[in-house]
Amino acid sequence: MAGDNRFSVRCLFLAIYTFFVLKAYCTTHWVVTEDDKIQAQMDSIFQLRRPYDFLALAQQEQRAMQVESLKRELVSQKSQIDRNEDKDTQLEERIYRTDSDCVLAGRPLTEFDLYASTVVNMESAGIRLEDHLGPTPGSSETLLEPECVFTFELPFSMMAYEHLEGMRSRDNLTASVEDELSAVGGAGNVSVWGHRVATGLVKNASSWILYSLATQYWRVKAEPYQAVECVRRALHFAPRQYRYIPKVHLGNILHRARRSDEAVLVLHAAIDHFRNSPMAHITLGNVYATLAFYNV
Repeated sequence: MAGDNRFSVRCLFLAIYTFFVLKAYCTTHWVVTEDDKIQAQMDSIFQLRRPYDFLALAQQEQRAMQVESLKRELVSQKSQIDRNEDKDTQLEERIYRTDSDCVLAGRPLTEFDLYASTVVNMESAGIRLEDHLGPTPGSSETLLEPECVFTFELPFSMMAYEHLEGMRSRDNLTASVEDELSAVGGAGNVSVWGHRVATGLVKNASSWILYSLATQYWRVKAEPYQAVECVRRALHFAPRQYRYIPKVHLGNILHRARRSDEAVLVLHAAIDHFRNSPMAHITLGNVYATLAFYNV
């Protein structure tokens, strides 16, 4: 009997609280279904996923007030947009003509190649490539390619961003020929300097410089799997002060494979290693423009 009284008092309290405090009347919250069942409206702001949670019930009025406040704010913003819509029909043209950055660019963003190939010139970083490349091949010599996978076995490296989906699925990456990168150290014949990289790796299988050049070779050939395998080894062996160079390679590979969100992480790391790298900043800017991140 005492239990029934406590249950009745609790029900009476909830009823009073609902009607006089929350003002959640049955006409706005409860509906009768086709099979004559009474249930709460799923799209009602008073719908509770945990109807037994008294604290959630007690906060219903606060949530209702927040929803109403957001509604008023959105209506106000829409009215302001409607009032100013189409008032300045020459806005875009005026910005292109007067904004200092737009004037400096000389053309709209849509006319830029946001997937342009970039690479760090290692000689500008004080690295003499001739000290690392193999000898120039003879006219009758069979030209080799830098096969990084067979040169040095690297199942895993903490430096190579193995956690990225693009790295785990590197055999499925896509790429296009990057002819802009076909010249290395004054040599424009890709097959010739590729051979010199391959013979150099035979003598020194731990040269991050040669692995970086091998990455560039496979980027020119549009072979992203081979390029990633080479850049993994470049990252593994590169000293910290030069690690930004292979990271710019990797950022390019991921970006051109339409994995721009992953390229952002790699390129930010490249800039962390060397903030004064123009190519790292240019490539990151292209990636952000592709992702439409203009206010970062």
